[in-house]
Amino acid sequence: MLANPFPFSPTTNNKPDGMKMTEMHRIRLRCLLLTIGPLITLAAFSDCDIATYYQSLIGTPEGWSRSDLQVLLETTHRIVLPYTSSSGGDDAWAALIDLDAGSSPGTVKLLYSGVDVPAEPHGTSSTWNREHLWPKSRGVGYEGADFTDVHHLRPADANVNSARGNKHFSECGIAEDISDCTTPAHSEAAADTSADPSSFLPPVSVRGDIARALFYMDLRYNGSGVDVLDLVLTDCLDPNESNQLGYLSQLLKWHEQDPVDDAERARNLQACQAWQGNRNPFVDYPDLASSIFGAPKPDPVGGNGYPCGLPDGTCSGLSAGDVMVVTMNADNPDVVALVALSDVSEGTDLYMTDNAWTGSSFRANEGILKLTIPPGGISSGTVFGYGD
Repeated sequence: MLANPFPFSPTTNNKPDGMKMTEMHRIRLRCLLLTIGPLITLAAFSDCDIATYYQSLIGTPEGWSRSDLQVLLETTHRIVLPYTSSSGGDDAWAALIDLDAGSSPGTVKLLYSGVDVPAEPHGTSSTWNREHLWPKSRGVGYEGADFTDVHHLRPADANVNSARGNKHFSECGIAEDISDCTTPAHSEAAADTSADPSSFLPPVSVRGDIARALFYMDLRYNGSGVDVLDLVLTDCLDPNESNQLGYLSQLLKWHEQDPVDDAERARNLQACQAWQGNRNPFVDYPDLASSIFGAPKPDPVGGNGYPCGLPDGTCSGLSAGDVMVVTMNADNPDVVALVALSDVSEGTDLYMTDNAWTGSSFRANEGILKLTIPPGGISSGTVFGYGD
């Protein structure tokens, strides 16, 4: 219980008739008004200073293993915030109001427009909402720690957030024809944003921030823990997987072009000290990005995406015509018969589609049937099938 912050007797100011108010009444009224907004009760976690947070890791940052870093991030993630608190206490709204405060009191700075707006109200189509940099439909659930992880939540204009949707982060022309690009991405977004049917380009001033937040998510969430998937950044998106986000090479490039600044360092410290208890190591040690994720690939041309093999990255050695489809049931596409015109090794994955392979990657909007060759393989000349 706090001591009385007003240890004095009320005095009366002389006002015109009907306007008398004691000093104590005025103070009580002011306190009442201040409690209408969200009740923010900042936690206080120890060992959040950069000099002590990484002490359990052996050696220098360039020698830290991915697995050891992941364990550190998970074990020091000491509070999982509610998305919305029913009691008006700490939640994701309160965290963003604190972490992404605007330049004026009572405001937040929006990620995709760069403008300050009132912190209250929020959550409507005409105000701001909570942007998940890693979309909920691409691996982030509604029950696990990833849902309210403040390292990847940001305030965003509700309409611009909707325009981004679950699009991958990329410049235009990477996975779509450049003629499909819209600049800016939305009328309420910054002028240097753009979007095409599958990609979203954020403002240049926050591209590195976004990249480092997503590096953190890929590292932090490896499928361990409750109600979380293994989140994967990649250039080679597999439409059969629901835990992938692109494009890794774009993010690595933005990480280099937009380096960490003091504001990002301050947010990282505050996220640890006041809200979660863990830090983003890619903000603290930017060189970790290349040691963990490698170097970016050159930008592809023609809108066909990055050159990738089959989803597992290893080709079987089969050539066109080595396996032929002889029967397919249109009412049940999982029932199919094929004939092997060459020997096919066990464990080989066959991918059937009518229009999903571009020659270098899979399109995201076409169905693909994956068939795995059983133990022992299939000999040349054998008719084999899958399904009932």
